[in-house]
Amino acid sequence: MKKITVLFIFILLSSCAKKEETVFSEKALKERLTMVNAHEISFQELLDAYPNKKIVLNIWASWCKDCIKSLPENQKIYEKYASDTGVVFVHISIDRSFNEWKNALKTYKLSGEQYFLKSGWDGDFGNFLQLDWIPRYLVIGENRQILVFNAITLQENVLDTTLKK
Repeated sequence: MKKITVLFIFILLSSCAKKEETVFSEKALKERLTMVNAHEISFQELLDAYPNKKIVLNIWASWCKDCIKSLPENQKIYEKYASDTGVVFVHISIDRSFNEWKNALKTYKLSGEQYFLKSGWDGDFGNFLQLDWIPRYLVIGENRQILVFNAITLQENVLDTTLKK
C-alpha cells in the first residue's frame, strides 16, 4: 500500500510540473499588446522591435502585492544592466483594465518598455506561459529562444549567468 501511495504522489506531482518551453507558440506570438499611447501590436512585433537583443520579460499587475513589493529590487537590477545595449527589459501588465494599468504606471513612477495584455491570465499568451503566478519573468535570447521560462523572482545571479552566455 505504501508503494502505491508513493507512486500516486509521484505521478500527481510530475503531472503538475510546468513544461519548460523554449519557443513561443504561434498563438502566443499573435497575442495583442497595448502600448501606453493605446496603439496595439502583436507579441511578435514586440520581439521584432528588439533585433539582436536579449529580452527580460516581467509579467505583472498593479493589484499583485508581490509584484509591487519587487519593484525597488528590480529597479536596482534594471539600473545594473542599463548600460548593456544588448539587453532590454519589457514589462507586460495583466491588470484588469487599461486605465488601472495607466494609473499604476503613474503611481509607481514606472518607465521603460511597458505594455498591457488585455486578455490577462486567460488569453493565448497566458495559456502558453501556463500563467498561474505573478510576478513571472522570462529571458529570451537574441535568436528568440526562451532561455528562462518560469522564474518568479528576478535574481541577479540567474540574470548574470543567462545574459552573459
